[in-house]
Amino acid sequence: MVLLCGIPTDGPMENIVDTLEEASIPYLLLNQLDYTPLYITYQLRKGKCEGEIAIGPRSCTLEEITGVYNRVADVQVLREHGKLPNKEERSHQVVRAHETLMSWISITTARVLNQHRAMASNTAKPYQMMLIEKYGFKTPPSIITNDPAEVEAYRHQWGRLIYKSASGVRSIVQEFTPGVAAQLKQIRSCPTLFQQLLEGTNIRVHVVGEQVFATEIDTNRLDYRYAHKQGGQTHLAAIQLPPKIEAQCLALSKWLQLPLVGIDLLRTHDDQWYCFEANPSPGFSYYENHTGQPIAAAVAHYLAGY
Repeated sequence: MVLLCGIPTDGPMENIVDTLEEASIPYLLLNQLDYTPLYITYQLRKGKCEGEIAIGPRSCTLEEITGVYNRVADVQVLREHGKLPNKEERSHQVVRAHETLMSWISITTARVLNQHRAMASNTAKPYQMMLIEKYGFKTPPSIITNDPAEVEAYRHQWGRLIYKSASGVRSIVQEFTPGVAAQLKQIRSCPTLFQQLLEGTNIRVHVVGEQVFATEIDTNRLDYRYAHKQGGQTHLAAIQLPPKIEAQCLALSKWLQLPLVGIDLLRTHDDQWYCFEANPSPGFSYYENHTGQPIAAAVAHYLAGY
């Protein structure tokens, strides 16, 4: 039995559900936007975790679960956006049930994609970049600051710069142009990550267990994820990585304890490889839908214990 936790209309979740159904692999789905009663209880006995989970009319023992796809949105964030039940008592029950579920996920011996403690490395990009460098990848020269003078000095040192969020919150990568420089004083209340702008080819690598899927991105915009919204174009194609780079991606996945990870690379024109970050909850459906790479199938089979 595979346990899926998240929002069913989310692209990766949709692809995994389709794969599980095609392969006749049984699964339970916790839909965070549908407050069907969630019941979970467990106890530790003689070094083993035993218990039961029920989502609506369907139930199974926790021992039957071979894998958990953990794409859960923070319940408190759902509360802030008015996504929890209106009645305070019912809302409290939902929060407590999710807390129990997360507690069990943190100790289960089932395969989990991914554990929250492992995903935490992405909440601070400087820390994660230090880990990335341990596995042989170069990272762009970077600075996090709220001092405009430091940014100007950094630009004189490295030339063209980009800027983005220093945390795990998604942001649009943009170039630090003269127009932006005029607003630089605003960073005094928001420390920002600045990096040297590197030119080359973007490559997204998805690691699923021992499998590696690499996608080359051809785009005429700085941040290919938002190219179409900016009037640009993006073309994705599946590629085979050089053996050394593939081995480094596998090693990084293991070191970060992220059996599912999206690694953002850039290959420069002189064949230097840089790594920007390792995404612990990658939206892999975007790449799969454009290239036909069987990423969801790899995830589904990993969770089923194959």
